[in-house]
Amino acid sequence: MTSAGEQPRLLDATSPLVFVRNIGLPVLVTVAAVLLSPNLIVSTFVVLGQSHFVMMYIYQYRGGRMKTKRYGVTIILALAVTVAYFMLWGSFTPLLLAMPFFFGLHFAVDEFYLQGEKITRTSLVSIAGFVLLYFTLSLNAFFPQYQIASEALVVVLALVAIIRLLVPSLAPSATERYLWLVEALACVAAFAFHVPGQVLALIILLHYFNWFIGYAAKVQGTPRARQYWMDNLITFTASLGGFLLFVYGGVSGLKYVFAPAYYYAWTFAHFIFASRWVSGTKTPLNL
Repeated sequence: MTSAGEQPRLLDATSPLVFVRNIGLPVLVTVAAVLLSPNLIVSTFVVLGQSHFVMMYIYQYRGGRMKTKRYGVTIILALAVTVAYFMLWGSFTPLLLAMPFFFGLHFAVDEFYLQGEKITRTSLVSIAGFVLLYFTLSLNAFFPQYQIASEALVVVLALVAIIRLLVPSLAPSATERYLWLVEALACVAAFAFHVPGQVLALIILLHYFNWFIGYAAKVQGTPRARQYWMDNLITFTASLGGFLLFVYGGVSGLKYVFAPAYYYAWTFAHFIFASRWVSGTKTPLNL
């Protein structure tokens, strides 16, 4: 995640790409989440996710972000906690239950960076609402008896949105409106098509695509563009190849990279090392 400070805009607000990214892509990913099989969706975000994670580490290394003592200490602590967790507990359930909360927070905060906006007190309300709704919708897949909590939260958030749209001094920013759209699409998937389990996949895929588009727009027309595209091609090909070897090639050791429980552990590591506190920079990637 990035800091709450003012960030440079990566996308030109007048570009057609903004419409495609902020409206077309969320709708398309929602349709895919509803229509495609859960296994295919999970496989897709695992492959894209590992490529996304490796890209972050590559650019942190090139930018000298890994040379701080804090980064080194964090690596040691993260390894120790991970090994202890899987040796002493090893249950998949806690990771899966915690993932919607932390990924929701990660997604929402990063969106303000990607859209070049500052996080304010009013936008914190939108972030909190997004995280809570995403968390409760995702948990409906495991605890459907508590769906009433999600429905009540939807009503509250809808009332807040209406008030903010009617009161000029509380008008939402572009990023907040984007988060509201993603929330609405997640509700459609969960309530209209009864696939609450796919809600988790929805913003995971959007997060990866949005970072890809954001940095592609940032380096377009610069000498760094060719390197960026090559890095993406290499990391994606390696991730896809490794996943295929794990699923179809019988390479069992790759479960520590691609099996869901371990993949979620890698995701939590991504949350930690992408943070400003660890990397010591406002931007997770030094492009």
